[in-house]
Amino acid sequence: MKAALYIPGVICPVCMGETGGGWASSNRIRVKVPKKSTLRQYLTGQSLPLEQWREFVVTLRSALKIPSWMPVAPGAQIGQPKGELPSEQLPDMMHPFPGQLIVRARVVEALKEARLTGFQPVRVEVQWGKTVKSPRGEPPALYELLVTGTAWRVGIDLESITVCKECGRITFPHPDWLVVDESRWDGSDFFHVDRNPNILLVTERVCRVLTRHRFTNYHCVPLPPKDV
Repeated sequence: MKAALYIPGVICPVCMGETGGGWASSNRIRVKVPKKSTLRQYLTGQSLPLEQWREFVVTLRSALKIPSWMPVAPGAQIGQPKGELPSEQLPDMMHPFPGQLIVRARVVEALKEARLTGFQPVRVEVQWGKTVKSPRGEPPALYELLVTGTAWRVGIDLESITVCKECGRITFPHPDWLVVDESRWDGSDFFHVDRNPNILLVTERVCRVLTRHRFTNYHCVPLPPKDV
């Protein structure tokens, strides 16, 4: 597969002494980047000075029509999701990276039928890996569930996790403490907390749908009580 595209990292004049240079996130931006776009030469993950980075993002948003609700963070992967399949035996759900969920078409159909919210299915560009010697037919249709739902944990807000007011760099609280402030949850069935793309939470409705359809390769873990 072709190498993934990445938003440039950012070199902040304030953070530079602490981090030793540029910093990057693990966000994912699922918009198409035309093959002939001149922007591709800048989407290699190299870092840019803060003001130059901000100017580039303005140009990028306009050229690729990135929605205003979709955050553009330094180092974010951009473009359609891609992958290689190591086997013809695939589960219904796959987890190539924390917070990233790849599913088969039948899962998307079930989620839509149940009218679950907080996600957008994005078709994955897949091909058979070298370990599959004589595949029977084309790879199956796979989708990444782009999570759009949002929430915050109790006692946490953007100000408390922002470690640099100059560039907006944030840090994430301990991932195992997951007490959600329901008053700051948008009500979606799929959602991230504290702007952390690596933590994926779902409602009980999602778990019931997955159980009813007997999908494979997932485990719903109940959140701790609010008073813990």
